[in-house]
Amino acid sequence: MGFSGIAQAKQQSMRRSILLKVIRPQLDEVQQLLIAELMDTAVVRRSKTSHADVAKAVGKYVSTHAHGGDLITASTLDRSLAGACTL
Repeated sequence: MGFSGIAQAKQQSMRRSILLKVIRPQLDEVQQLLIAELMDTAVVRRSKTSHADVAKAVGKYVSTHAHGGDLITASTLDRSLAGACTL
């Protein structure tokens, strides 16, 4: 293995280390918070207006956040969250 091969191997090792030590715990925390929110909102998500409420919330989010994106992003977000409604 040449010098560049050793350097690439070290970079890959560092990336894995960062993923495991920094990013993975953050993802685990987001996952735990998301599951807790799903549990806390079960009653609301079973309401007859849940789909409309989600669509309104997505529209408000997209319009008030600079990184919210365009119509395609809003549509994608709305569709992905529609499954959260349980009716």
